[in-house]
This record gives sequence, structure tokens and C-alpha cells, in this order.
Amino acid sequence: MNFYKSISDYPKEYYIKKYLIFAGVYAFHGLGYMFVNSQVKTDRLYDVSLAIDRMIPLVPEWSWIYETLFIFPILLVLVLDTIEEVKRVGFAIIMCDMVAYPIFLMFPVMSIRPQVPMNTPSEVLLNFIYYIDLPTNCFPSLHVAVSMVSAFAIYHKQGVKGVWAILLGVLISLSTLFTKQHYFMDVISGFLLAIFTYYAFYLEAYQDKIFKRFAQQNS
Repeated sequence: MNFYKSISDYPKEYYIKKYLIFAGVYAFHGLGYMFVNSQVKTDRLYDVSLAIDRMIPLVPEWSWIYETLFIFPILLVLVLDTIEEVKRVGFAIIMCDMVAYPIFLMFPVMSIRPQVPMNTPSEVLLNFIYYIDLPTNCFPSLHVAVSMVSAFAIYHKQGVKGVWAILLGVLISLSTLFTKQHYFMDVISGFLLAIFTYYAFYLEAYQDKIFKRFAQQNS
């Protein structure tokens, strides 16, 4: 199965531009996430846990799948052909952030993490995740939203051949539950956020229509 065209099909500058776009998008995503996380008021935290959350076991091995979110930028660069497609998915990811960040601050949800020993590589990785990611910024799950927006874009590009991306996105979403990084409601809200931003800013590209109308009004 060919996931991408030969590198020789495009000039080097084309790939550099795509990488720079995603570098900017993920810099905004990562730095914004950490800043908002540091600003959350921990004196008022909300609990959205359900009975299903208490039924889901902690499985440290899922932490490896949890981390595969960070290969999606590479996959998007390889799969998406045009700069326009890259801009659209990048804008959709940024809009996930712009919707989620105010919610994190106004409706801070904190996940309850169990004590995890450090006897296996999976447990070490999970403890590292816990260390660098404070247990807030939970609802909606940006881990789910970003992975599913990326998966939808790849599936849209490849059709049935792209079902692997949807499966990867679903596995990443499940990993947020088995690592106790998120509650079930976090995952559902992240999935709904992904659907909204993917449709509005990738498929329909409402941002282009808004910018065009703004330019016309100010010309």
C-alpha cells in the first residue's frame, strides 16, 4: 500500500513549507496547553467521572499507544499532497485548542491518577507522562480531538485505504482511558470537538470564507 508519493515528485521547498506549518501549529498547541495548564485554579475542580470510568482498569502498556499521537504530524506531511490541505488541518487543530482552552479555565476537570510503580518500561513511561502533564486540562480531551482530526483528514485523503488512521485515532482515544489520563466524558467531548472542527475548518474551510468577507469589507 502506498501511503505517500515519492519525495522526488515535489521540490524540497514544498516539504520544508509543510513541516514549518505543522511546526507552528504544534508549537502553538504545546506551548498553549502548558500555559493554560499552569493557570488552572485548583481550588475549584469538577468531577465528570461516571461508573464506566471506575470499571476501566489501569493498563500502563497503553501509555505507548498514548504517545503515538505525536507521529500524526509526520503522517500528515507524508499523506497530504497540497499546502491547502495542510493549512486546513492545521487550522482545525488550532481551533480545537481555541475552543478547549477557555473551557479548561472556566470548567477545570481534574483526573484522579492512581499510584503507579516503576517496575517496567511501560510504568516508567506512564509516570513520565504524569510528571510532565498536570492532571487538569481534561475536558474536552485534546489528545482525542487532535488525533481524530488528523485521522479524519488522512481518511478523507485516502478513502478506504485510510481506515488505518481512524483505527489509530480510536486506539489513541482508548489509551487516554486505560492510562487514567481522561474520563469517558472527556473522550466523548473530545471526539465531538474533532467532528466539529474537522467539518467546519477542514471540509468547509469556513476560515477562508470569513477572511475573504473581512477583506472585502475592508477593501
